Amino acid sequence: MLLRILSLLLLLCPLWLSAEAPCRTVGHLGGESCVPLQPQRIVALGAAEIDSLVALGVTPAGIGSFSGRDFEGFDYLEGELKESTIVGRFTRPNLEAILALEPDLILLSRQVPGHYPLLSRIAPTVVLPDAGGEWRAQLRQVAAVVGQAPEAERYIAEQEQQLAEARQRLQAAGVGSVAFVRFTAKEYRLYGDNRIAGPWLYRDLGLPMPQLVQARAIDQNFVSLSLEELPRLDASVMVLLDQSGRHPLLDSDWLKPIPAVAGNRVLTARRDLWINPAPLAAARATSELTRSLLELYR
Repeated sequence: MLLRILSLLLLLCPLWLSAEAPCRTVGHLGGESCVPLQPQRIVALGAAEIDSLVALGVTPAGIGSFSGRDFEGFDYLEGELKESTIVGRFTRPNLEAILALEPDLILLSRQVPGHYPLLSRIAPTVVLPDAGGEWRAQLRQVAAVVGQAPEAERYIAEQEQQLAEARQRLQAAGVGSVAFVRFTAKEYRLYGDNRIAGPWLYRDLGLPMPQLVQARAIDQNFVSLSLEELPRLDASVMVLLDQSGRHPLLDSDWLKPIPAVAGNRVLTARRDLWINPAPLAAARATSELTRSLLELYR
């Protein structure tokens, strides 16, 4: 009942209309919003949006999360977000908790636009588009909304330098072909070069692409492989995201034809990093992978 009354009040009387701070009109997926020139209390309801704010040096006042209780999905940022208040799930934000923070801007992921009508009554709300799984585009679109475009370009330039150095070291070490594979309860996914993991491997780090990836997954986010197809994976190294822990297949003879499995070169991917197309996740994932690969090939 309280939530229904709160929702009705918000619809009848947007709380931020009396604000006198200067603002600029920003067009977005939900329409247009007048965003403060220098927002101070931002609520972010999307993992990539949260990551991007932290990369820009901004600590959000409030954040959503996958569980609504903890930092699941972006554990790697827990230290940077200790001053942020969790305001419910990304898909089910707590309106009362958000109201209590008195935000002056709400960033909403494209994946959960249904809350826009009520959230936009609490504060100017921007629904951000899908950045195509590309961390640079993700950072730039968040920076454009919060007025920190120069900071975004500085971050990108610094990261590009680090990636260039990593590519040189990996090439000098003679690192072989690398594949990113994800085992789920229903399927075996081989990732291509289109989104998140693939671009980090093949574009950012310049790693060689296995022939099976070129044949089946080029220009794709991922393709599903059958159990019979898995042994055809010709990767020297396999980066594995396994949601069930260590999959029993890895200890069987079925995958021994895969060079990575036969040579004990299977690396474990952290879920909170490798499924988040955001700048800090990308930086951490590529840095950790570079160290691991150089260890394997030293």
